[in-house]
Amino acid sequence: MINQTLFWTSFMAALLTTLSLKFLHFFHFIEWSPIGWAKWWSIFAGGAHVFSKWLWLFIILFISYMILYIAVSYTTAIPTIITALLISIVAVVSVEWSIGTPETLRKAIQTISIPFFVMVAIVIRFIAETAVFMKKHSAGDTK
Repeated sequence: MINQTLFWTSFMAALLTTLSLKFLHFFHFIEWSPIGWAKWWSIFAGGAHVFSKWLWLFIILFISYMILYIAVSYTTAIPTIITALLISIVAVVSVEWSIGTPETLRKAIQTISIPFFVMVAIVIRFIAETAVFMKKHSAGDTK
């Protein structure tokens, strides 16, 4: 299960996500800062360099995507588009809700950034398709 495909898929997904978040933040497609979480961590209390915050974000995404890859590889019976969309919806709503702290779920859904959702859906679809294909390929069934 743990092989080069897992590593490179997670690495490229984390890199794409990190660069996309920087792009979305730079052009104001998202109202929150992707590295805004760093001010609550005590390791950044001394005012760490911005690059180190982005590096930590990349590492957290990389590890999260590795776990997601392993978990999604067991969903071979479910079409990957459904799996990816459900995971994307849950991930985006939870991120937007935790950052924006709206009063209700309805307000959280109304404030979702569509470009952010699309980016998350693309990355999770990439991970899901690769994980399921590799699982089927190792079992000998590539249909």
